[in-house]
Amino acid sequence: MNWNQALFPQAGPLRVVQGEARREEPSFFPPTHLELQLQGAPDAYGIETTVSIYPLAALLQKYPEQTEGSVGQQVKALRSLLENPAPLNTAAAFRLPAIDTVNASLAVAGARKSLSSANLRGVRYLGAFSQDVRRFASTDVRYVFQGISRDGRYLVTVNGSFSGNVLPTRESLEGSGYDVAPQPQDNDKDRARYEGEVNTYFAGVNSTLDQSNSNPEVTRLDQFVELLQLR
Repeated sequence: MNWNQALFPQAGPLRVVQGEARREEPSFFPPTHLELQLQGAPDAYGIETTVSIYPLAALLQKYPEQTEGSVGQQVKALRSLLENPAPLNTAAAFRLPAIDTVNASLAVAGARKSLSSANLRGVRYLGAFSQDVRRFASTDVRYVFQGISRDGRYLVTVNGSFSGNVLPTRESLEGSGYDVAPQPQDNDKDRARYEGEVNTYFAGVNSTLDQSNSNPEVTRLDQFVELLQLR
């Protein structure tokens, strides 16, 4: 694998990560694959920005299921978006591929875009993952790319912190609280009120993330993906 070192001069080294035997869900145990760290975590709550290249046949052999949310189902969804990108901007967030992200669901996904080059095709977005309904801090947002090499042999992912958005800081949410809306009472009317307020909040977060579509940090990662050479 070759990459543009001028974009991330601190990246590397490229390393081989040995596969692990599949164990209890929902943890992700990929086959032996390549991994490259582009940059370290930006803060105590962030994650490293990492490129992973998985042999697709070996991955699907390890995860043959096609159930909702499974690795196989997400690869199928990714392939569908590569053939027909039109639904990318209208699909519910949890329908977007997030194959090597585990233990939480994709709750919001803005700044969605198709990326392609001579070597690969894929989709990228700015997303936030959660196990429950809550407000998101700026440190919750990730840059996510999910793609497949042109020859169909490799799944290529980029996953890292995105610090350029304008969501509230974690410190401010610690003061004001993480609740999106007052919890509903046990009746249909109040449950409908709560669901409406949650949907409005998520739509607002998506809109905020959309404004970062051309953020310099996003553009640099996009350029890295488009210039990536897998041979």
